[in-house]
Amino acid sequence: MKATIESVNLQTREWEGKNGTVVFISGAFADGSGWSVGVKPENKAARLAELEALIGKEGEFELSARDDYKGIKQWSVKAWPGKPAFTPGGGGRREMSPSERSEIRAEVALKAAAEIAPHLTSPGLLENTLQCADLFYEWITKFSSGAAATGLPPAGNGRGGTRQPSSLRSPGHD
Repeated sequence: MKATIESVNLQTREWEGKNGTVVFISGAFADGSGWSVGVKPENKAARLAELEALIGKEGEFELSARDDYKGIKQWSVKAWPGKPAFTPGGGGRREMSPSERSEIRAEVALKAAAEIAPHLTSPGLLENTLQCADLFYEWITKFSSGAAATGLPPAGNGRGGTRQPSSLRSPGHD
């Protein structure tokens, strides 16, 4: 919906909810209706600045109607021009250290090798499993480090072809 912010109230309200504290920023649109938006406390200053920068500028807002207050139409603001886009992966998650990523890669490689090794017909199942784990780890490390821009592994075995590495082929199968 097209709207123009007329004012932003610098005094905010806080509310304690089941998911923590929410800070409500409010103001008025040029048509006389009121608006409010709930933000995380750590985002309060940035959101106030973003909304103040929109004063007097018509823009596209995503609004949800709320009950009138003292005869004045009220809106809950869901999105506004320039609102930062949601980026998945938040939620209090922290960045993994290189050693944690390496441990996960090793676990994935060993699991994959353990699943494929019983299907190999060459002698030495344990040696094949460990060799297979080494190759999977190398492959996972290579393609999880951003080498594949699309996030998808290349066709074949990552070496330009589609043949299985010789260490994993059964004798007599080329």
